[in-house]
Amino acid sequence: MKGGHDVVLANGYTNDTDIVKGGSGYDKIKVNDGDSLDRASGGAGGDWCIVDARKEAGTGCTRVTVR
Repeated sequence: MKGGHDVVLANGYTNDTDIVKGGSGYDKIKVNDGDSLDRASGGAGGDWCIVDARKEAGTGCTRVTVR
């Protein structure tokens, strides 16, 4: 992602591997797609990662929601 506040919706398809890395700015990263194959890593802006399992949230996710 680029700088600024971004929203990434990588939660539309199951049984795939989504790898999302946040940039600067506050980003909302959604990888809660019904499988636990994904990876969400926040950037420098203190990002919110919405995941299926805690193991999907990497560094930089200052807020993590498991759904």
